[in-house]
This record gives sequence, structure tokens and C-alpha cells, in this order.
Amino acid sequence: MKLFRFPYSCYALKAQCLLELAGVRVEAQDVPYGDRSALVELTGGYMHVPVLVDDAGSVHVDSRAISELIIAMAPRLVPAPLEGPVWAYADWCDLVLEDSCFKLSAPGVRRSFPRAADRALYALIKERKYGAGCVELWEQSSAQWLERARERQSLVLTVGVAGPGCGIGIDCRRIASGQLRDAYSSAQSAARPAWARDPAGHGRRGLNRYRQQTLPRGRMPFHPRQR
Repeated sequence: MKLFRFPYSCYALKAQCLLELAGVRVEAQDVPYGDRSALVELTGGYMHVPVLVDDAGSVHVDSRAISELIIAMAPRLVPAPLEGPVWAYADWCDLVLEDSCFKLSAPGVRRSFPRAADRALYALIKERKYGAGCVELWEQSSAQWLERARERQSLVLTVGVAGPGCGIGIDCRRIASGQLRDAYSSAQSAARPAWARDPAGHGRRGLNRYRQQTLPRGRMPFHPRQR
């Protein structure tokens, strides 16, 4: 397999880590930030990373979809009955935790580009979304973003589905350190809905129901951004 990436992209590194844990041989191909022509030719117009080309030559995009593909090849990486909590935690990291870490690291990422044109392009892309001078502002506020990232890492994530009192409390620190079953066994048990009592059969459906009930219509924040 071949993985196209930016070397600093946490989404690409996540895919590469999963491939290695699954025992899949993968060749990592760094994509020049300012020249994505090879990537566009391969994908037919898609310019983000990661992009995975499997052994059959099929092209896979979007880090979440790539992660699901890898897990399907090595289901032991997300052991039953923990599918729901593990995917919920993964999505939380992609959305909530990544936001602070991205803003903390962005100034250093920009400085890492040897070409001035790439540094300017990087800033331009960020400023189109976050406003003029955003990278400089994040650097000035680096202590704040570091503290926020640490706070979020220490949070206990609760996935509520059917309202107050119905959910699973997941200790993020235990999951991050690999203590998956300990994290799950410490979950809240009162008034759990059917999907929480049987996450092996209902975990993904329960998570989708949670998204539908708690997110404004049309908003899809669990879709991971591709940096």
C-alpha cells in the first residue's frame, strides 16, 4: 500500500500508525505542500491528505474512511464490545482535541517549510478560514492553546444518547494509554439505552443517533478535517 501524506498531518500519521499496528506494509509518500499535481492526478481532483492506494490500486480518501478500512482488515484493533466508545473517542480527538493542538502547532508548521512561497500559501489557506493574521495570533497565544490542549486531554468524555443520565463515561486517559477495557468498565451504568448495553451490535447506530439528537441539522462536526 502507499500512503500520501504531509509529514506533519496528524490525520495522515493516524492512518500510518493504524496500518503499522495492523501489520500492513505501507510506503509513505510525502506530498509537497505547494505542488499537489501528482495527488490531483491520482485522485481526479482531491487535494487533501491522507490518500491511501491499496494493493489493488484503489484510491481511498478521508482519514475516517481510511481508518474504517484498516480496522476492517484488522478488527482486533477495536475489540468488541468497545466499538461505540472507541469510535466516539476517535471522533472526539479529531474534532475537539485536534483543534487546540492544530492552533498550537500551526506557527511551527509554517516555519518548517523551506520555501517562502509554501509559507505564504500555508498562511493564506488558514487566513481564508480563520481571518487575517490568525497564525501570528495563535503563536502569541501559544500558552493558552497549550493549556487548553492539556485540559482537553484530561477530560472524561461522556457520550449521551437518550438524555440526562443515559450515556457512557469514558476516561480518555485510559483509552489513550491502551487500557480500553478498564475505561469501558468504569462507564456509567444507570439507565443506559440498548445500544450502550450491547455496543457490539448497536455501537455505531447508537453513535449516529447521538449525533442526530445533539447536533444542529446540517452540521457534521464529526467529519474529520484534513489538514
